[in-house]
Amino acid sequence: MPYEQTIQERSYQFAVAMVLFYEQTLQSVPVFLREQMVRSATSIAANVAESRSAISTADFTNKMYIACKESRETLFWLQLLRDTHKVPKLQIEPHINECDELLRILIASTKRLKQKSGE
Repeated sequence: MPYEQTIQERSYQFAVAMVLFYEQTLQSVPVFLREQMVRSATSIAANVAESRSAISTADFTNKMYIACKESRETLFWLQLLRDTHKVPKLQIEPHINECDELLRILIASTKRLKQKSGE
């Protein structure tokens, strides 16, 4: 079985990739666009990391749900950058795909957590 990253590892690697993308590619993009994108992208990993210190199952679920919301926001900003032609499609598409995969994982996780808790 191939090595599978945990959501914590994967979201952290995505945050690293987004910081580097910000620094290396987005300097000509309007400040508000690039800063919103990098804030929401790094917030995914931050909330997943925070969930490890949750004081209850409800707190854990909430942190993971926030990470899910941040993934949706990041996906929005990445798609906006692509669709306004601020970044070449070939450069941004891998990030959009990874963000979409993170979002799907987080949605599935939060659904399972809510089912377990009976919500």
